[in-house]
Amino acid sequence: MGNLVLNSQTVLTQTGTNTPEIANPVLNKSLTSLDTSASNGATSNADNTALPLFGCRAFVRFDSVYTATVSVNGVNEEHCTIASSGNISKVVRTGTGDYKIHFAVQMPDTNYAAVASTSYGNTVTESVIQFAQNEFTETTCRLVTGYSHTSPGKANQFQISVVIFR
Repeated sequence: MGNLVLNSQTVLTQTGTNTPEIANPVLNKSLTSLDTSASNGATSNADNTALPLFGCRAFVRFDSVYTATVSVNGVNEEHCTIASSGNISKVVRTGTGDYKIHFAVQMPDTNYAAVASTSYGNTVTESVIQFAQNEFTETTCRLVTGYSHTSPGKANQFQISVVIFR
């Protein structure tokens, strides 16, 4: 079929009826130039944009209401049901509304940012979600969910989403 060229750079190629392919040099310049050791994040993003690129290092969407009891080294753990994830080995419910998220590959340090959201249903608007202070480690982070108004306190949530940036 042809090529897609932007600023003299071939970014997409297609031959015959094959699926179009993104040219590897474009991806390599855009995605391999992250400086993950920089204390303030990425310092380069090559030809992609003038703005720095910050990578999602881990994500998970899980249900904390339905768990499976798993024996780990003779200790029972309540593993939450994971719908989708990247770089997360497990989410353990350690108590009502209290979760420990385990990274499959540990973070280089504890200077990462975590963002979370929760949903208990379409009519509940008082859900609270927060990360436990001083409980970010290279291998785990701790998350607490609950309610703020009608029945204040910790509570399990049906859908929790977490994204980790570094």
